[in-house]
Amino acid sequence: MTEQELYQQYKKKLEPQLKSLEGKRIRIQLLYYLAIIIFVTMVWVMSNEVMPFVPTLFILIFAEAFTIVFVNIQLKSYRETFKSQVVGKIVSLVNKGYSYKHEQHISIKTFNESKIFALRAAHVMGDDYIKGKVKNTQFAFSELRAWSRTREIKRPNILAVLIRYMFSLRRIQYLDQYRKNGGLIFKGLFFHADFNKQLSESTFVLPDFAEKMIGKSGQMFQRSGFHGQLVKLENPDFEKQFVVYSTSQQEARYVLTPHMMEAILTIKTKYKKKMHLSFAGSNVNLAIRFSKGLFEPRIHTSGVRFSDIVKMFDMLNLIETIITEMNLNTRIWTKE
Repeated sequence: MTEQELYQQYKKKLEPQLKSLEGKRIRIQLLYYLAIIIFVTMVWVMSNEVMPFVPTLFILIFAEAFTIVFVNIQLKSYRETFKSQVVGKIVSLVNKGYSYKHEQHISIKTFNESKIFALRAAHVMGDDYIKGKVKNTQFAFSELRAWSRTREIKRPNILAVLIRYMFSLRRIQYLDQYRKNGGLIFKGLFFHADFNKQLSESTFVLPDFAEKMIGKSGQMFQRSGFHGQLVKLENPDFEKQFVVYSTSQQEARYVLTPHMMEAILTIKTKYKKKMHLSFAGSNVNLAIRFSKGLFEPRIHTSGVRFSDIVKMFDMLNLIETIITEMNLNTRIWTKE
């Protein structure tokens, strides 16, 4: 679908829906401002010891708590409507055969079996789960956050709750906010697809920080480790961006053909994000780091923007780009 065709679909199917959601967005925005005003008033009352101090502070605390709860209710409703009626329609525009579940995500089992990261995830959260089939290739992806450990739950802090509500569109989840999790492994888009071949070994393509930062001398830091042996390939552009490890030098070259390396470079150039790949078992796994949610509604500015739809559409098209560029549908290899 061209951008012009997408624009026509936007005007016909998406813009009316976005306009109908503007009332909810504006109400939530006003409630944010109200929460800020109440909070600032609380600070002023406490610093100036306004009399009667205790009753005034109690009323303000109650008003702040009520506003926060009401914001959460409105925000949850707004977000769920946006996901089902806007993001869901964009997914259908990309491919009507794709399945979209905004509350689901890639499983912790799939994440750990990819072996991309040295640390195993003990806890994952995510949303915007999409699965489908491009010709013969089955795939699934979602936004995902993974932590290496979980610890005791701390008691909520009212200031942290307020800040979370004011500056995040994501649904508040108690474990997510108050679980003391210093071990964040990954945050971004995690993609998983059928590689058409049952590989006996594992190959990993990781961002090459050492050589990119300090040139050829950085190769001394590229040593064998958790991911296996260092593999040197005959594509200088690829080696400037990535470092390859494998448990089999031969199988790494079998998987990373010249076409495959060019395909990975094409995706990296297009999206300009840190990418990690693994070829293990019968699957290819791709982790792309993003700092922000990819399919979230706006709250502090107008949500009626065609540019936002284009970004979401391009991100969803990433799947077909990966499958096409990596030629996963050629079925050159047959599963053993």
